[in-house]
Amino acid sequence: LSPQAAGEPFSFGVVRSDTGNVLLDTRIGGLTVSKQFLSLTALLASKNIYGLGENTHSSFRHDLRQRTWPIFARDQGPAVDSGELNLYGAHPYFQCVENDGNAYGLLLLNSNAMDCQLLDYPAISYRTIGGVLDFYMMLGPEPESVVSQYTALIHRPVMPPYWALGFQLCRYGYGSLEELQAAVNRTRDAEIPHDVQYGDIDYMDRRLDFTYDQVNYEGFPEYVLEAKENGLRFIVILDPAINEKAASLGPSNTMADKTLCLAAIEGDYKHYDVHNLYGWAQAEPTLRAARRCTGKRSLVISRSTFPGSGRWAGHWLGDNRSIWPDMRHSIIGMLEFNLFGIPYIGADICGFFGDTTEELCERWMELGAFYPFSRNHNQIDAVDQDPGLWDSVATSSKKALEIRYRLLPYLYTLFYYAHTSGNTVVRPLMHEFPHDRHTLPIDDQFLWGGGLLISPVLAEGLTARSLYLPFDAWYDYYTGRAAERPGERVTSPAPRDVILLHIRGGHILPTQRPALNTQRGRSQPMGVIVAVGLDRRATGDLFWDDGEGAHTIEAKEFGLVRFEFVQDVLTSTIVQNVKGSLGGLKLRDFEFLGVEQKPKHVVLDGTDLPEASWSYDAENRKLVVSAEVDLNTAFTMELGSIWRYKVDMD
Repeated sequence: LSPQAAGEPFSFGVVRSDTGNVLLDTRIGGLTVSKQFLSLTALLASKNIYGLGENTHSSFRHDLRQRTWPIFARDQGPAVDSGELNLYGAHPYFQCVENDGNAYGLLLLNSNAMDCQLLDYPAISYRTIGGVLDFYMMLGPEPESVVSQYTALIHRPVMPPYWALGFQLCRYGYGSLEELQAAVNRTRDAEIPHDVQYGDIDYMDRRLDFTYDQVNYEGFPEYVLEAKENGLRFIVILDPAINEKAASLGPSNTMADKTLCLAAIEGDYKHYDVHNLYGWAQAEPTLRAARRCTGKRSLVISRSTFPGSGRWAGHWLGDNRSIWPDMRHSIIGMLEFNLFGIPYIGADICGFFGDTTEELCERWMELGAFYPFSRNHNQIDAVDQDPGLWDSVATSSKKALEIRYRLLPYLYTLFYYAHTSGNTVVRPLMHEFPHDRHTLPIDDQFLWGGGLLISPVLAEGLTARSLYLPFDAWYDYYTGRAAERPGERVTSPAPRDVILLHIRGGHILPTQRPALNTQRGRSQPMGVIVAVGLDRRATGDLFWDDGEGAHTIEAKEFGLVRFEFVQDVLTSTIVQNVKGSLGGLKLRDFEFLGVEQKPKHVVLDGTDLPEASWSYDAENRKLVVSAEVDLNTAFTMELGSIWRYKVDMD
């Protein structure tokens, strides 16, 4: 930007050198710096602004009509229709997608209370009550690169244990061990996959951490140990709450709301300056203690987060309500926290406050089956809502969760790349198609990585929904049939027991036959879904380790397999296989989507497979092959004609 003349106010700007796009220009307004008030206003490159949390808003792409978004960690549930509320986390970070599809991110590293006003110019105005104006810019230019650069700054996300990707069940207010057992039994009897059961704070003796109610929860420790033998993990919730007397200490108690007085002194700091760091500061010692006790990877989930919290913890979206709008808006929170570097994210499935309905819980269980952190949870005064209560919910939950469990190797691999490279796990369509303007506002569909599109039904009474498929090859998950009108918005049937899923061409998704929990499932045969791209190619990876070791990635004690499909030939490459990490794994299920005609031969490592071991669906152009391959060794599978087979043999 051009320099100021003598006597003009100080300002600065950032310009992308290769395009000339002005990314930040502070000439729009003045700069104020004082002890307890700092402000700065800047023009931005476009109106496509995402992030700035945690607060309530009804769209992923921000409304810029002079909306003010507060950022101050607070025990406030995400009631979207209650105005612009600050919630549990503090993330003064946004991403902007420029009009040409390039993207950048901007972090204000400041722990004080602040608000950010977005203006239609487009512009942003920061106002904070302390700290410094310490800005960091990530220049991408791809949206995924922006997130990778951001997490390189604030630290990469923690790698969750494999079992933490299974379905989890909780409620505040089981009331007794017998009621908790009844919910577990209903889930098991309905054959719904279930990996983690919780005890919320009512299991405690008088709400005291590290205790349990020895009357209502008599036999609790023994039951936990017994359940673990059958593959069910237990998480107990700890609530390091501040009592009312402590919260009122200090010169002025109109400043405290479920927290210490902001004038309280903590070591060398005032709570005024470090309030937003409380959850961030608790996460690391909690994870360290859990790992020391168990010797395993362990898991910490916190509502109170700050930039860098994802290094140690996941996040859930707090005390939502059992209503359709809160279900829909959970997708926005999930997308945002992937931008914030906390990909292990989810909402309370079926809602926390209030009584759910059968249809709402059914649809929410289908959506929640694709939250990275998938947990059904509700509060003490509400009706039970575990999925085994209703036949319809049980059936739909089983169907959706079995798909999730089948795709857990793919999801786990996405978390590996989040942990090592800073990629998102759940991502918006605009991350994969930033040059397609139709993707920029979409927040009712989302992707797992780049390869799986999820389009849930989000309103009552609907058995179909409109969805957008960007221009590419897309295949229906259930039939394998290719989408006929990519690049357009289409309406697709979605019966009550169906969540719409599409696999993107060019991707290979590793799979595993599902079981009732991951302890049983990890020994099941594996497979691949090969979705042929527009260029007749596809690629994909499988990451695998013991699923719970605290340092397997740092110690490189894992296996990594790369799959490629080129010119009708599927090959695998063993990128790494340390200490037999892939030992015992068998690849048996092969599914090829977009195969235009029935092959004359299917050849595995030079051997012609009998036709009884494979079948071709001409209507949907899908080929299914059953053959056993040891994942420890590279293999080649060819779909070819007699002519090509003979040439290869020569």
